[in-house]
Amino acid sequence: MAGETKTTRDHEEIRRWAEDRGGRPARLHHAFGAKPESCHLQIDFLQEKYNDDVEPIAWEAFFELFDREQMVLVYQTETEGGKKSCFARIVKQEGVAQALIE
Repeated sequence: MAGETKTTRDHEEIRRWAEDRGGRPARLHHAFGAKPESCHLQIDFLQEKYNDDVEPIAWEAFFELFDREQMVLVYQTETEGGKKSCFARIVKQEGVAQALIE
């Protein structure tokens, strides 16, 4: 269904979804309001070299942090208009319900 928001913890599903859209695994440093020891993962679609806060990481390292921090990918495969969607948020397990309504 177009525009439907889904969730997954499946590594292969996440990797396939991201790579199909040109995304790479990354870790975000200095996120607004973040504690230094916190884990902020994202799928980087822009691969902007000028942003020092975004560090590309290997899928293995990404999934190690993803599992350790009990993260979930909240994502869409298509927009409401039926186009390929790059919408994705990586949240802690307990934050899934909130991420689905935002």
